[in-house]
Amino acid sequence: MITMGSPCCPAGVGAMHYGELAWVRGFNYQPGYGSTSYENWRYFDSDAIARELANGKRCFPRINTIRLWLSFGAWQRDPAGFAAHFEALLAICAGQGLRAVPCLFNRWHNAFCDNDGLYLDDFAPGAPAHPWRNYLEAVLTAHRQDSRVLLWDLCNEPFACHQTLRALGSLADAEQNFLRQLASAARGVAPCQPLGISLSGQDIAATLPLTAELCDVLLIHPYWMHGADPAQAPAEKQQFLQQLDAQVAFARRADFPLLVTETCWGSVDPAWRQENIRFTLGALRQRQLGFLAHALCQSPVADLHPPSAGPILEDLGEFEFLDGAGQLRPGHAIFNDYCP
Repeated sequence: MITMGSPCCPAGVGAMHYGELAWVRGFNYQPGYGSTSYENWRYFDSDAIARELANGKRCFPRINTIRLWLSFGAWQRDPAGFAAHFEALLAICAGQGLRAVPCLFNRWHNAFCDNDGLYLDDFAPGAPAHPWRNYLEAVLTAHRQDSRVLLWDLCNEPFACHQTLRALGSLADAEQNFLRQLASAARGVAPCQPLGISLSGQDIAATLPLTAELCDVLLIHPYWMHGADPAQAPAEKQQFLQQLDAQVAFARRADFPLLVTETCWGSVDPAWRQENIRFTLGALRQRQLGFLAHALCQSPVADLHPPSAGPILEDLGEFEFLDGAGQLRPGHAIFNDYCP
């Protein structure tokens, strides 16, 4: 259990328990005008953002939360401009009745259409000190009592290196140390919102215990991914449920809130995506989990567009719920069936 004033809880955050965030419904959001988070913040377009979030609320009227991917690189080039843009985006979200989950750093990378973020070089043994602290402290200090922010996601998918944690050796230790520094710096600001770190499903049995000590809320990315052989789908679904149940059991034992900050694997096949949404969100709702699907609208960012609009791997698919015109992709209205 997280209690106010404990080392695992920032000042102002009271006791939180499993199931407390079961009401969360929403999406990840990358604006539709840039191909990376850096571009979306550096060339900020408030009109486009307002239009896209309004489309989201029109198509999914009961959503209440949106996950925002921030950009250290954009802040580094223009701290004052970034601060103004972040304030503008929070105001747009609030105008649509949406709480924000800002994600400060990203460790997920894509070989064919990367979204920017931090790389192993930034914290590998012997690397020069990374100038991230001023960014984190500036963003959190300005909004440490901002009720529009539901929680802070310190880092997206650390350890996402396509290797098991055990094989990473000193690199895993360096990344763990970096996350520890992030959490310590954030707690130094004493935000009133809880802190979390979003973990991919890869090796999560090892990473969840490692990062839980740094968090107030456990953040996970459960994806049921389709294989090449349809006959294997029942076994793949069963494996997904077993992994999800293990993560739920961990959170229940620790009495931590558990929130899904990404889910619903993409596909160029609308019928398969509809089945994925139905199966995945049904499993999450049954386990009293709030969720933020990936992702709201079409964007040049990796995997958020059809093959005609940019590079994707078709077996990884399209993750967007709204097309380039702001309309629902076929079958994607089923998301509303899982909103309370």
